[in-house]
Amino acid sequence: MNSISIIGACYGAFGEATKTFDVTSKVQKLITRSGDSLEVDNHIFNDPCPGHSKHFGAVYKVNGQTKAVACKEGQRVNFS
Repeated sequence: MNSISIIGACYGAFGEATKTFDVTSKVQKLITRSGDSLEVDNHIFNDPCPGHSKHFGAVYKVNGQTKAVACKEGQRVNFS
């Protein structure tokens, strides 16, 4: 199993209706419990901006390497 450390993560809407949540600790807990991937949606992170498309972004370390990942709401993100 990979050693994954979340440096920072956010979820929200950007642009005219910018509103985001810092989800760093939530993501760390989820991947520590359930593996190196997760489905990004309002059910997990709540909805910071109802009626707008959301995006997710994170910077993390895996096995000593710093990486970044981003996706749209409803997609699965892999941290390996």
